Amino acid sequence: MWDVVVVGLGGVGSFALRSLARRKRDILQTKNSHKSLNILGLERFSIGHTHGSSHGKSRIYRHAYFEHEHYVPLLLYSSNEFRLLEQQHESKKRNIIMQCGTLVVDSVKKLGSKTNKEKIVGKDSIRHDASKEQHHHQHQGLVAACHRSANQHNIPVQYMTSLELRKRYPQFIFQDDDIGLLEPGGGFVRPELAVRAALDDAMEGGAKVKENVCVTSIEEVVEGADDNRDSCDNDGGHVILHVEDGDDIMAKKVIVSGGAWMGKLIPEWSSHLHVTRQIQAWIDVGNDASYESYEMPTWIRSSWSDSSSDNDEVAIYGIPADPLSNEPSWIKVAIHGRNDIVDDVDEAIPRPLVTNGEMKELQLAAQDFLRPVADTTRTRKKQHSWLSSSPYPFIEAQSCLYTNSPDGHFIVGQPQMYKRAYGAAGLSGHGFKMTPALGKVLSDLALDGTTSLPIDFLSPKRFGI
Repeated sequence: MWDVVVVGLGGVGSFALRSLARRKRDILQTKNSHKSLNILGLERFSIGHTHGSSHGKSRIYRHAYFEHEHYVPLLLYSSNEFRLLEQQHESKKRNIIMQCGTLVVDSVKKLGSKTNKEKIVGKDSIRHDASKEQHHHQHQGLVAACHRSANQHNIPVQYMTSLELRKRYPQFIFQDDDIGLLEPGGGFVRPELAVRAALDDAMEGGAKVKENVCVTSIEEVVEGADDNRDSCDNDGGHVILHVEDGDDIMAKKVIVSGGAWMGKLIPEWSSHLHVTRQIQAWIDVGNDASYESYEMPTWIRSSWSDSSSDNDEVAIYGIPADPLSNEPSWIKVAIHGRNDIVDDVDEAIPRPLVTNGEMKELQLAAQDFLRPVADTTRTRKKQHSWLSSSPYPFIEAQSCLYTNSPDGHFIVGQPQMYKRAYGAAGLSGHGFKMTPALGKVLSDLALDGTTSLPIDFLSPKRFGI
């Protein structure tokens, strides 16, 4: 019987397995080999697949967090762990994290009566009400919310007016009422490299990994009266993982990090999770050095509305050219928050190709802000080439999945119906940058029943699940 099994080896699962392996090493170093952990990671597909949420070549990381200031300790922990993991794999030339700054752009006009810097970024400009959390940043402004987090956690940031933005960042098109907040300590993470490095570290520490293993359900068996939910000792209770086309797997504890499949693995959570399809694409900017990471930051532009789509409030974001990638002249642009519901995550594997309609949606979202999109749109309109085979500026496009919670915040902890299962779900499109912290949290909960990282605000108890 395994001590702990991790189901799902994307971002969260790979770092959970790594954290478990580090605990295993700690036990061996204290010469308590009789207490060594037997740990296993299971992946439904192959490692690094593109069917879920842990791919895409690059992901933004930042710390002045508009979503909620309580995330900041998780963000700081995770950025440090990405760097430590990179150092461990320096000989393998795995450059996991790139610091180039993160720029958040908002519109004063969109915020109504808040028309001056003091009202936008003043320390007391935001009032937090945990009971009215859903999408609160859309109502108070991204820049204001980022500034709140920065103030509370001493994160260096720089406020920028539209004039300053235009002077410093010619890669973008700014409006007169735009404001920005630059966090120099932000940047991007390379997700595929991070997952691979975390799993390699876990396996070097004694963890076992099995790919192409589909867990269909999780059954908990309680045996004996001395049942301790916080112990990994053999008290008689255990978990049975029912596997498609294979033998069942038994474990004392299970960590469930199934991403878009969480509703199937933990059915009690399914009504509080909905999966959406998101679009990301790349533009080849050639030899224009202004789009390289030492000149251009990662960026987020606050919500836009397209009356022709079903998306009421979505944002766009992007990442500069990555000099270490196989495509060093490609910049990334994506939409955050599309409401394209995926009813059955198993219905189409691999995922359908990005459609012309989705490409047009992305182009409309970015053409008034990102200059390469604007220039291409203007040129092709002038040349009347809209009926050509490729009327869009994107050289490549991919879909990915968001698993969303009702309030846009993670669901992390022990499901109410289980004593030996721990999960993370509903990362809502902003979780990869915190996967090292979430992995540690789940490892701590499985082994100790508690964690030192602050996750109370993410508890499933807020939904009664």
